[in-house]
Parts: sequence; structure tokens; C-alpha cells
Amino acid sequence: MFFGDVVVDPSWTFELAEALRDRWYEEDEQDLTFPAALDQLESWLNDSRDFERRHRFYWQAAMADFDFGVNRLGPGYRQGLDIHLQAFRSAMAGLPAPGAQGQVAQAQQLVRALSHEACSDSHLIHAWQDIVSAVRDCQRYDDIRARTVLLRALLQRSERRSTEVMRSLSGVLLDRLVDVQMARLNLGDIEDLGTLSHQNVTSAAGLSEESRLTLCDRLLTTPPRHAHHVVWHAFAKARIAGMVQTFGPITLYNRDWFHGNAAEDGPFRDQLPCEVSGAESFFPTDSLPDGPHVVLARVDLGVGAQADAPAVSRLQVQSMILAATFPEDFRGWEMYEGHIHAVDGTWSGNEAFRLSDEDFAMPYLQMDATAERLNRMAPRIAPHLTGASSDLSDVIDAVGWWKASSAQPSLPAVVLDVRILELLATRVSGEEWYVYLDNFHKQAWIRHQVIHALVRVGLHSRDDLAHFTPDVHQAAEALHREMVQRG
Repeated sequence: MFFGDVVVDPSWTFELAEALRDRWYEEDEQDLTFPAALDQLESWLNDSRDFERRHRFYWQAAMADFDFGVNRLGPGYRQGLDIHLQAFRSAMAGLPAPGAQGQVAQAQQLVRALSHEACSDSHLIHAWQDIVSAVRDCQRYDDIRARTVLLRALLQRSERRSTEVMRSLSGVLLDRLVDVQMARLNLGDIEDLGTLSHQNVTSAAGLSEESRLTLCDRLLTTPPRHAHHVVWHAFAKARIAGMVQTFGPITLYNRDWFHGNAAEDGPFRDQLPCEVSGAESFFPTDSLPDGPHVVLARVDLGVGAQADAPAVSRLQVQSMILAATFPEDFRGWEMYEGHIHAVDGTWSGNEAFRLSDEDFAMPYLQMDATAERLNRMAPRIAPHLTGASSDLSDVIDAVGWWKASSAQPSLPAVVLDVRILELLATRVSGEEWYVYLDNFHKQAWIRHQVIHALVRVGLHSRDDLAHFTPDVHQAAEALHREMVQRG
């Protein structure tokens, strides 16, 4: 369970910090969290199908998931929701049943109220205090893990990046000077980090146990402050036309050029942004991915109160790159998981850059094609990148599904493609997917089919010409030369 330095007879706050950094919680992602169980129940309540017969088992399974989630709640969090839980459970008594539309309508209202209350900031602190008491009282590891999973889910529901929040809480609990100063900066207690150096990374802040816990409470309950947010992302199997390219708030860098100037004091270091070139910026240059054909993307989100800046920036840069590759390329550039986040010109946090397993197996395709399309798109898309709507996330996910469908068997691929079309039709026009196809894609599909047929004629115009007369043979050769160009 412990991932830091070996500590003899560690304090309970050290054990709490390690519990927050425990990666075993990822195994629990296959189980429904309490907020997810509420979502599932609400979807069943909103479904008009007849559940007292054929679908009764599924309804009962959803209720069992709900009861299981309630039983895993910590005492403080559960007590805060007790009135809502009792009211909802009473409204669900006897369901599913025929002719119970009025009872279902009441249960729908109560589950929405319960879901809103369960994910509110006022109960977030209760979930945190349940973890604190469980570690301090040496309760079972399964209980600690279940409560940690709940806290992560609640943070994500509040549109805060759970990984960064947990890292900040862990650093404060370990009394690390850099993390304590960063927490104070994010809370507005100080205006800058002061004269910190890389030697201060392992220094202690000297806070008492009570002061550290109070600082953690404030980190969880204080809304994000207004600040200048910049997030760095990276792409593999990518190439740009030059060392640096700018598209409105997004700037692309050749990785080798950037690293040579940032880490090795190259001749163009003064052209790098302040969060990289600043003497006290703590920018983790060495954490950037290496290897051939890596492009870095800097997304300037401007000044604002960003609850999850990396998610917003990822959406912006991903939408731009996908626009340059979709629908012609199934692969295109491959985006790394991970990021580097800077606030007001200073490193704030980062997540390790990594590619998923399937990304390593993908061939190097269409690098130059994507770069060429980015050049063509630049004048048109740059004015529209700032303030990109978060509603794009569903569409971006759909493009990812579309790419994945190419590797699926025929039947799952068809089902997945129809689901993608349904989503796009809803977002674009609010029509049925087949009407959306007729209105937006029919002419393009016809043109594609005509071109495809002509290309096939050109490619195969010289096939099996032995039984034709010489004049037909010459005409076929001429047709092939005219239609097919070899690079």
C-alpha cells in the first residue's frame, strides 16, 4: 500500500497520504459508485417500459446496486443524506408494480433531489472526514478504499480533477513545503510561491497536524480561484511544418526543438513561454515524452476559475487535431494521456505521459496529411478555439468510437456506427439518424461512391486485356495513364 520513502513507525497522517495515492482504487472502477448507482436508478425510473414482468429482474438488480452503494457509505456522509435516503426508499416500496405511475413520478423527483444533494460540496467534506476517521481509527483497508473511491467520484462530479486534488492533499499531509505553498497559492493565501528552489522539493513546511488537516478541508471546499491556466499535452506519430506553429490559443512545438531549448539552454530559450523559461517555474521538462515524431501542444486557457483545466484544454486541442483528420484517416496523430498544468506562470501539477497499449501497435500513418490539414485549417479555426463548449466532449468521444469500430467484427461495428450517428444527429440537428444522413451526408456519400467506382475502373483498366483488339488495349492503357498517377 505504501509508495513513498520507507518510514519507521509512520504517523497516521502519513498512512492517510499513502491511502490517497493508492492506485488499487482503479480495480473498483468495475463496480458502481454510489453516484453512478443513483444515475442508473434514475434512468430506470425514466424508462416507460413494463418492469413488473419481463424486466423485473433488471429493476431489482438496479435496486440491489443502490442498496450495496448505501451500505458502503461512511457514517458522516450517510448521516448527512439520511432524510433524503429514507424518503426515497419509502417512495420505492412496492415498485415495480402495474398502474403505479403516480408513485414512479414521486420517486423520480426524490431521486433527482437525492442525486443533487449527494454530489453537493456540502457533503464532499463529510466524505473526506469519513476517510480521515477511518485511517485515524485503523479501520479495515476495504472500508478506507471504498470511501476513497467515493471521494474521487464526488470530485469528478463537481468537475474537479480527482488526481490533482488527491496529489495536493497527499503533499499537504506529508508536510512538503512545495505542496503546502502551492495549496496556499491556489487558495489565495499568498500571491506567489516565494524563493523556492529545486532543493525545497523535499523540505518540510513545519505545519502542525491540525493545520495540515485544516488546509486539506479548505482545498476540498474552496471553489477554484481566478488564475491564468496553461496546460501542455503531447501527440505521438505526429509532425508539424516547422518547429513552432500557433493556432489561436494553441501552440504546437517540435518536441526535440523544445527540449533542446528548455532543458539544455538552447539559443531560442528566450522564445519559450514564461512557465517554461522562468527561473522559479519548476516546469518538469524531463517528464515530457521522448522518442521520434512527438509534437507538444500548449493550450492557453486565459484567466478564469477553472475547476478542471486539463480536461478543458484536452478537449480543445483534441477537437482541433480530429478536425484535421476526420473522416479521411482512421488513425492520425495519437494523443498521450497525461499533461503538465501551469497556473500564473508556475508549474501546478502534472500527470505522467503515456500511450495506451493499442497506441503502441498502431502504424505511423498520415503524419504529413494531418500537418497539411492543420495548415489549411489555421485561418478558419483559430478564431473559434477560445471558449470551446464542453458539449464537444460527446462528439469527441464519438469520433474515438468511430476509430475503434474499424477494428471490431462486422455486427458490433455496425451497432457502434449507428450509435455514433444517433449521437451526432442529436447534437447537430435533433433529427433521426437516417434523416441526418440524408440531409448532411447523402451528396458526399454519392460523390464518394462515384469516385470510388471511377478509381476502380482506372486501377483495373489493364486487367486481362489479352482477348481484346489492339485498339482497345491502347485505349485502356491511355485511360490508365490518365487516371492513375504513381508517386
